[in-house]
Amino acid sequence: MNKTNTRKALNPAYRKHKPLRKDVNTFVEELKKCLQEVKISDDNGESEEHIKSHFIQFFNNTFYAENYINTKDRIDLAIYTGKTAKSDVSVIIEAKKPSNKAEFLTETNLNRKALQELLLYYLRERVDNQNNNIKHLIATNGYEWFLFKAEDFYNYFYKNKALLKEYKAFRDGLKDTSKNELFYNEIAKKYIEEVQQTLPFVHLDFTKTNFNKLSDTHLNTLYKIFSNVHLLGHSFGNDSNQLNKTFYNELLHIIGLEEVKDKGKKVISRKAEKDRDYASLLESTIFHLEDRDYLHKIKSIDNNNEKAFNAGLELCLTWVNRILFLKLLESQLLAYHKNNSVYKFLNSKFINGYDDLNDLFFSALAKKEEDRHPRFKDKYQHIPYLNSSLFERSILEDEAFEISALNNDEIEIYNSTVLKDANGKKQKGKLKTLDYLFLFLDAYDFATDGNEGIEDAQETKSLINASVLGLIFEKINGYKEGSFYTPAYITMYMCKETLRRAVVQKFKEQENDQIETFEDLQSYCQRYFKIDDIKRFNTIVNSLRICDPAVGSGHFLVSALNELIVIKNQLGILADAKGV
Repeated sequence: MNKTNTRKALNPAYRKHKPLRKDVNTFVEELKKCLQEVKISDDNGESEEHIKSHFIQFFNNTFYAENYINTKDRIDLAIYTGKTAKSDVSVIIEAKKPSNKAEFLTETNLNRKALQELLLYYLRERVDNQNNNIKHLIATNGYEWFLFKAEDFYNYFYKNKALLKEYKAFRDGLKDTSKNELFYNEIAKKYIEEVQQTLPFVHLDFTKTNFNKLSDTHLNTLYKIFSNVHLLGHSFGNDSNQLNKTFYNELLHIIGLEEVKDKGKKVISRKAEKDRDYASLLESTIFHLEDRDYLHKIKSIDNNNEKAFNAGLELCLTWVNRILFLKLLESQLLAYHKNNSVYKFLNSKFINGYDDLNDLFFSALAKKEEDRHPRFKDKYQHIPYLNSSLFERSILEDEAFEISALNNDEIEIYNSTVLKDANGKKQKGKLKTLDYLFLFLDAYDFATDGNEGIEDAQETKSLINASVLGLIFEKINGYKEGSFYTPAYITMYMCKETLRRAVVQKFKEQENDQIETFEDLQSYCQRYFKIDDIKRFNTIVNSLRICDPAVGSGHFLVSALNELIVIKNQLGILADAKGV
């Protein structure tokens, strides 16, 4: 049987999202309440119709208050896409009593009446009602939950022409009886038997679960598997494939920039003169360039009316690039050292002004620990050396000045700031620019890709990882020059379409000339589980060569790497260097 690891069933980006502990606790209490009421009802001999009411209450009290939840025709229970029965069914649920073990699925035998009924409901929705908004199908008795992706039903059943032909004949009364038992016993049972070894499913069993002993990791996954993000495909605020506009706009404000429309396209520009704040990074930099007569020394920037702006912006982007990189580094250090506060260095207590920040750049990060001046060794003992050109003085810094030349004056807080005051309202007034920048960055979660958990704060922080920062700096560095970058969802789609074909072709040439589709390849790989086979299959995939001569932001290459990992995972051959 093709049981899917519960965590791996989740969207990889959603795995990184940290739900609030109070929300997770509420969810767990509602689930426990549902299980208790199902048990009481079953012990009292109540009907399945009565037991369904407990599931409705559970869904309504957790993620689905805005969704219509009820029966539809003969479907036991359905979660609709909208608030009324006029919207499409999105989740189809077959509910059984816990005592009805004969009709319910087991991990070793999916081909029971509950799944046969789900298949009938699915075909009625997908074929007769032409509903292509189905996301999941669920069989449950309260204690156990079997979850199937509608995408898999589409591939394993809807695309089976023989099954569709038999279903339509049954639907149209062309069989010797129109009773559902004929469909279950003579049609569904036959076609489920063909695929039940490979049909993916998630199985949750709460029969002996002690919720008080579950780890945060387990609770996190459990919360998400029932969420509307997973079951209905809703978006969530921390999607690392999307630009975080709130972060982006406030960062522009601190720099001294804004995004405006120019001839139908959005461009990055200096703020209008009436809106400029001379404590912003850009305005402070331009002031020094002009007031201290640095412009005539600068040879790396063309002489024109925009020279001060261009030079100032390039300096600011160099500095902000470093700071954002360091925020990611700080997050990794904190995660690795279990939130030991000595590794938290991007704050006003540790960096007291631009002079300290400059020392961090060039006297700590740019030098090996043994080469640092004695006056800095204690302060920066927990700061690693970074062998990176990012912390080498740029040509422009040599021609003009370093960030230590700026004045840490007070800047007006952005009117839509993420910062909150003691009453939980948007903070107003002014802050020193560097203090503002550090507090602003601290308001977000710069988690590493593997950092999952539950947020204990009053509200969850939006995730800002390397992917989000890449999108932000593509906009800042690209649009100002009239450059446009291929969006991540396009590079991901292109890599998926091309790499899967290439992998199928490789296996066809080297393994079996009967392999024509990716589904054929999945079936082929699933017949082999020996380490030697997995190593051989990995060698075939790894023999692909991908060339992106222009490189640019690296989006294509990153998308290609991600797709290769997904391909290996779906083929069941994802392994470490030892083939394990």
